[in-house]
Amino acid sequence: WGSSRLLLGTFNQKVFLPGGERDPTTGALLPEEGPFQKINHHRAVWQNQLLFEESALRFTIGAQQNRRREFEHGNTPELFFDLRSLHYDLKYFLSPADDWELTLGGNGMAQWSFNKAEEVLVPEYRLHDEGVFAFARKSLQRWEFSGGLRFDHRFVHGLEWRDEDDQPVFTDFRRNFQELSGSLGAAFLPDEHLSLKLNLSKGFRSPNIAELGSNGVHEGTFRYEVGNTDLQPERSYELDLSLLWTTPHLSLSVSPFLNIIDRFIFLEKLGAQAGGDSLILADGELLPVFRFTQNDARLWGGELSLDFHPHPLDWLHLEQRFSAVWAEQRNAPERFIPFIPPPRYDLELRLDLLRKHPHLRRFWLETDIEHHFAQNRALTAN
Repeated sequence: WGSSRLLLGTFNQKVFLPGGERDPTTGALLPEEGPFQKINHHRAVWQNQLLFEESALRFTIGAQQNRRREFEHGNTPELFFDLRSLHYDLKYFLSPADDWELTLGGNGMAQWSFNKAEEVLVPEYRLHDEGVFAFARKSLQRWEFSGGLRFDHRFVHGLEWRDEDDQPVFTDFRRNFQELSGSLGAAFLPDEHLSLKLNLSKGFRSPNIAELGSNGVHEGTFRYEVGNTDLQPERSYELDLSLLWTTPHLSLSVSPFLNIIDRFIFLEKLGAQAGGDSLILADGELLPVFRFTQNDARLWGGELSLDFHPHPLDWLHLEQRFSAVWAEQRNAPERFIPFIPPPRYDLELRLDLLRKHPHLRRFWLETDIEHHFAQNRALTAN
């Protein structure tokens, strides 16, 4: 008939950089005083599957609690985030006709976030979102077609927060986001060695709580971040191509893409009226102020990989990969976009030795090279 199982899990971690200080008389390591983080994550997930003659139903529901505390000194946290979540996922699989696969479903979640310390970066918030979708796949000789539609809705409520002097840190706001997204794809396999794929898609992303409501120091980044409650959801249109050619001793893959994003969200450094950077005094330091903003953007790039096993040297394995993403704003004086990684090249050389040794299952020597090129397309305004 199917299956049902309940999964329970807990994760507890203390994160810090060890100082390595020792007692001058005994030489013993001294206890770490800070700064450090304590993370406690608990979850319960109930997974179910019902099998019918020509279809199947899967349903998952779960609950989670994530408690993240940041300490400077002592046992009182400077930051304390308490996030509680409920989520569900429903999928119905069926085959209405030969060579057709259809999936119908919906999923969503609800979240409650609490600030339990004096320092805060994002407001307490309440969030719920839900989505429904349909996905179909059709096989036709050497062709395979797929497509899907999805509708999403999200509501987020950021709560007002005042400091100990009754000064407003966060204002109350409520936002609703909804959008239709979808994709169409095709794959062509002319023979056993070659595969060609094409995919067109329209995507959607709602602003997250940090982008909407931040107002505080982002520790570790040396900046003060300010959210923007007027942000609109991102909308993207993407074209993906893929070519894969494989033989017993050689594999070649080329995967270019083009992504047009309306209202792309990113951090922008604020300037002062008198010139220079806008600075704010926080925690005894002058920090530059960054604010979330958005503008239309264009991203393009791809990945090229080559995997080589020369015959008769089957013990030699050589794999090379090159990947790059280029991005720029459309119709803006500041052309580039921050936090875009530079082009990257990876090389892996492996020698598989003693492949048939009676006592060693596997023995190999491997060297890896990772090279990051210069990023000359930086947003220097930041």
